[in-house]
Amino acid sequence: MEVGAWLGIFALRTHPKIVMEALVDIVKTFFTSVDNRNWERTKATMTDNVLLDYSSMSGEAAAWISPGDIIAGWASFLPGFNKTQHEIFVFKIDAVPEMATVHCRGKADHFVGDEIWTVEGNYEIVLESTGKGWLIREFKFNFIRESGNASLPDIAHRRMQ
Repeated sequence: MEVGAWLGIFALRTHPKIVMEALVDIVKTFFTSVDNRNWERTKATMTDNVLLDYSSMSGEAAAWISPGDIIAGWASFLPGFNKTQHEIFVFKIDAVPEMATVHCRGKADHFVGDEIWTVEGNYEIVLESTGKGWLIREFKFNFIRESGNASLPDIAHRRMQ
């Protein structure tokens, strides 16, 4: 069964708490799949095009991108770290029958050997109720701070060449 396939609009109308928990589960599945480099599972959490917005950290404008292209970018960079670990918490959910926004705090640790680079911020993740269940349609990261060895991303890039 695809992620979220068991959850549709019917559940939101009948029991909002169940839907809220399921939305958080989908977001957690997304991050866990990225950390585990399970790209097929990551892709299964997204709509056919996703508005990806890391502008507060990268300076690049938000853009609609296919899950395949998003994953290709991450797959060419994230495995350069020994591991990554995303923690998400403090969830707030705004939902209407066919669209929901999950707001949460997040921390991403990136490891190379004994070194760590940590990025912290807030996420705004819009999910859409589709024929395949609830899927991520928009993904925005609002950068707050970083700590640790800020040269690790460069090291990870070099390791992937």
